[in-house]
Amino acid sequence: MRLLQFELKKQWTSGLFKVLLSLFFLCIICYFVYAYMNTVRVSDAELEIREQIRQNELQMEEQSEGEDGEPSEDELFWQEYNQKQEILLQAYEKGDWNAILQMEIDQMRPDLDTLIVSRQYYTSSFPTLFTTETRRALFQYMQEHSVTPILPIDIYAWRTLYDLNFPIEGTNDDEFLKDFVTEHSTLNSSVGLYFLKQVTDILFGLTGLVFFLLLFSDIVTKEGIGTNGPIQLLQTQPIRRPLILTAKLVTVLLVSAAILLGGTILSLGLGAGFDNLGDWDYPVLIYGENYAYEFIPMGVYLVKTAVLFFFGLLFALALLFFFSYVTKRAIAALVLSITVILLGIQLSNQVAGLALAPYLPFAYLASPYIVTMQTAMVWNNFQFTFQHGLFVLGIASAVLLVATYVWSSMQLKRS
Repeated sequence: MRLLQFELKKQWTSGLFKVLLSLFFLCIICYFVYAYMNTVRVSDAELEIREQIRQNELQMEEQSEGEDGEPSEDELFWQEYNQKQEILLQAYEKGDWNAILQMEIDQMRPDLDTLIVSRQYYTSSFPTLFTTETRRALFQYMQEHSVTPILPIDIYAWRTLYDLNFPIEGTNDDEFLKDFVTEHSTLNSSVGLYFLKQVTDILFGLTGLVFFLLLFSDIVTKEGIGTNGPIQLLQTQPIRRPLILTAKLVTVLLVSAAILLGGTILSLGLGAGFDNLGDWDYPVLIYGENYAYEFIPMGVYLVKTAVLFFFGLLFALALLFFFSYVTKRAIAALVLSITVILLGIQLSNQVAGLALAPYLPFAYLASPYIVTMQTAMVWNNFQFTFQHGLFVLGIASAVLLVATYVWSSMQLKRS
């Protein structure tokens, strides 16, 4: 405990630590401002529906000018369409999400179940059968669990990894629709839990690992290893030498957990304060083998991604500790750690189809893609699971920490 207090005090007095920590929380606040400004709200949806109704009425007036007798088929069509839009507008005004979701479900193609049963998954044009199937299941899940959806919820707001082509009828250029769907389906929300998901999707990957490596880049090297620095004094005390390394590692993990907890509280607080907390049951799509899928609650998703990211962080810090003892320089250790991680990720992509791929720890450093099984689906290898990631990262971290201890022992004997 004394060693931990000693390490925590040294970390807090670091100027670089305070600057990076301030930037971390400032970035979350700035990102919330961006998400808040780009959030589609109920009032926006109501305004869009009213505008559609007005445009339809103008179009009907133009068609009816100069015509006598019974209304045309086009007029009847637009009248019926406007009636549905009026009903939808009333549902938005009342906050009747069950009715709104049911209207979206009713608009889907009537032969959807027939296509699913006959396994008609051969096309990759947006929206694919898988996308339409999961979109309906998403809305049904929200109805069953009384979940308020994140807007918009139209056909362009939901896409999956199976959507590879975006054809426009009558043209050969699909770039416009592809860009539109990509932008439209990237939902931004200031709702607390969904905003937290947006933050973790960015943080729980290479971005977060590099940040924490920068934050703790000199925790070992500032002790002056091999240069009669402060660590030499510690080693002359009646303290077991492994405890010195362990205290530093535990300090880093405790501080990292505290920072992540602080970021979580800030994200939820901003969302709850300026919008609302959101639904813990909000569904997150999990890909399965052979077009299978499931939904898990947002709360479960956030916990699993946080746990897997923490194991990835342990692995990255073990790399930093090892290179810190090898090079005895903070910048060199930092550069080597990041370089190895980048090369490891590249290697994982190159050997994705081989049997050894699921045993490379670098493949699990982007926890959101592992938990949602996107990595498994893209590489068509469903051994890339949450549980397997914990095992591989845990073993790799332990090996690196043992290697660090052995190397430090060899250094001590040589000195």
